[in-house]
Amino acid sequence: MNTNLKKQKSKAQKYSEALHLLLENTKENIIESNLLDSLLFDYFSKEKIHSETLEIKLSELFPEKFVKAVRTTQAFLDTNRLTFFKNLPFLQKFKEHVMLWDFLQEEEQKLWNTISKETSELFKFEVDYILSEVVFWLENERYLDNSQQKLTKLGSVYNFFIEFYLHSAKEPVTIAAENFSQTFHKLVFEKIKSNKTIDPRIDAVLNAISNWISFNEDILQAYCFDLEINPLIEDDCLYFVQNPKHYYKWKLDGLRYNKVSFDYHSKAQEVISNLINQKKLIIPEKTEFDFEMNLDAAVKLKKIELFLHDATIPNYMYNGKKISTNKIFHGISTYATHKLYRYENSIEQFKSISTNWFDNYFKIIALPVKNKIEILPYVLIKKETYVALVKEVTGISEEDTSLSFDILSKTDKKKGFNRFNIKYNVWTKPFFKMGSSFFCPMLFLATNDWFFAATQMAIQHLNWNFPERKRTATEMEIYLGDKFEQKGYIVKVIEDKEADLIDGDVDIIVEDANTTLFIQLKRTSFRVSAKDAFNESEQSDKKAIQQLNDAEISLKAKNNIYNLKQKPIKWIVSTSFEGINSTIKDCRKINYFDLLFALEHPNIQSLDALVFYLEKDRNMISLDDLENNLDVLKDFGLPLKLKEPETFKQCVYYFKKDTNYIKMLNNGISLYSKNDTKAIKILEQCAKINENDARVYGALGNCYANLNDVLNFIKAFEKALTIIPNDPYVKRNYALALIENERYYDGLIKLLEIVEDYGYIDDSIYVFKNNLTFYKEKLTMKEREALQKHYNSISFY
Repeated sequence: MNTNLKKQKSKAQKYSEALHLLLENTKENIIESNLLDSLLFDYFSKEKIHSETLEIKLSELFPEKFVKAVRTTQAFLDTNRLTFFKNLPFLQKFKEHVMLWDFLQEEEQKLWNTISKETSELFKFEVDYILSEVVFWLENERYLDNSQQKLTKLGSVYNFFIEFYLHSAKEPVTIAAENFSQTFHKLVFEKIKSNKTIDPRIDAVLNAISNWISFNEDILQAYCFDLEINPLIEDDCLYFVQNPKHYYKWKLDGLRYNKVSFDYHSKAQEVISNLINQKKLIIPEKTEFDFEMNLDAAVKLKKIELFLHDATIPNYMYNGKKISTNKIFHGISTYATHKLYRYENSIEQFKSISTNWFDNYFKIIALPVKNKIEILPYVLIKKETYVALVKEVTGISEEDTSLSFDILSKTDKKKGFNRFNIKYNVWTKPFFKMGSSFFCPMLFLATNDWFFAATQMAIQHLNWNFPERKRTATEMEIYLGDKFEQKGYIVKVIEDKEADLIDGDVDIIVEDANTTLFIQLKRTSFRVSAKDAFNESEQSDKKAIQQLNDAEISLKAKNNIYNLKQKPIKWIVSTSFEGINSTIKDCRKINYFDLLFALEHPNIQSLDALVFYLEKDRNMISLDDLENNLDVLKDFGLPLKLKEPETFKQCVYYFKKDTNYIKMLNNGISLYSKNDTKAIKILEQCAKINENDARVYGALGNCYANLNDVLNFIKAFEKALTIIPNDPYVKRNYALALIENERYYDGLIKLLEIVEDYGYIDDSIYVFKNNLTFYKEKLTMKEREALQKHYNSISFY
């Protein structure tokens, strides 16, 4: 039946037609076909004309899938569509979603209207003035917070502004370098003299964009594309609710790129150091400063080269021409590193004695006189000037440098502005053309190590060149297979002619004496938004899961390709960083680069050890790292901070302004440790009003623990953990309360469970080990042995 349904779908001219054909079958057959989700998604996202009759029938038969489709396509943002959805009778069962759709649409429209209002007079200003003020705003915004997270957010604001500005301008935007320099410096000195900051009109525009982006990323996209987040109406408030383990995993996924970048940087430093020691590389130097700067540039370039080698992407096709990907980034990496040392480091040097960015910049204006090098917070350069500079410093030909500059630049092509799909990215295309010159704020150029840009562009370009993608994908499979063989495993890379004989798909089979591993390799671009991550999961991961499971069934049967002796571990090995270690239908997603570094680990010998190391995320953070390498971990944002339970239940909208319950709860919590008896009375009242508030029971548990009321604190903590299962914050308080009340083994077991489930949270290992050391003598020999055995089972070594 599944095959017949798929054939019917392929014959349909429209998604609505395909849905009608699907509905001619039984409900069971429709569900079994696995076609409904994809058809609904395509119908809502791609068809312009919708059938209300069809939607009514679908909503009655498959309400959950209908809600999911409306949610993940953001169809509710259309006012007319939302009005129709709100009148569907079935949606009373999903009132939280419908109310949330109403709020999200209203809030998004309000924020967008603010942008429209604030930009209405934007084009009365000269472009020199606007871009000068934009630079001032960017620099002042990041002055006290120069974190990567802040820079990423500012990049999003800038991308949005530039695309909107270029699209909205009636004529092509042009700029003259000399005029811009005069305008910029005149404004700088005026602001320093008058102690003014940003033009309030430009400030209002950029802040309005920033507010829209925050809402879109933190609330709208979080709801639409993270299906682990669910709406809940409670206490006259609409909450986002998620499981703690999912929250921490999401936070951990956000650091995976940082970890891989860090690993390649360390490897590049080692390679460059060896080349220098072997006298195979000479770093240009006139001064110690020049040597340090050029060494840093060489490491960044080697880091990109090592990555591209591992990803088997040696070349980039642009306008029919092939260029070494490494050459594209040689010039920009060297140029940007020089700007980092001259501008960024100068800013940092005087920051401690400056009151704001203008004061800071004023202090470094004198430096160019001494060094004869102008230090500016922007780049405005002609293409021929850039080409000449790069050729002089690197020796790369003018033709290659010219081509790489084109690849790294954005030209003003008006194809329509879509605020939900901003195409421009200053991190991959830093220069945008304005007449005969190209512009970029210095902070995006100097702080960019080009690793993300090189890796993202190299992978994405393969989507435009099928023959190259197929050829290098085969090379990548062979390359990974060789890495496994070098480790001593038995490896079979499935050839094309063999793949045609297997139902499903498996690229590489690896085995040792105890374990068989099936791998499907996916070279996908890095996902920079929740929407991209969701689309990858829906369009790529689910297909790979089905193919791996089909391949297992196929190879269980008698065949001439591979003799499957035991149930395999099945991995989707992807260059992406999203959804890593997610498990669906017995298949797990693993990051390709994590796998390569794991295969170089000297302590990993068996496949079982490799599986443990990656599936327990020991590649991200090991228990040994937590104890001995905290400074290193901080470089890429680990360990994660422990969050209180309210983190997982965030109010996004108040329906009423009556906050009596919240005041009562906060009052009860404030009395903790001051007057626990009074606090308990207030908190028990809160529990009667809202029996599903984990904060109430967590606070009650703490209060009863202070009074040594064991029976009641156990009852309170257990209730809290039924509301937020396995929450590490509540569980830690519960564990310490047990230990303080002489239930040592029970408390230590709960601390160990936290270490096992959340080994990447800041002090989990310390709390366990310190308490074990302190109370070890209170345990029986059997209890000690059980704890040690449990700990050994979760530690890699």
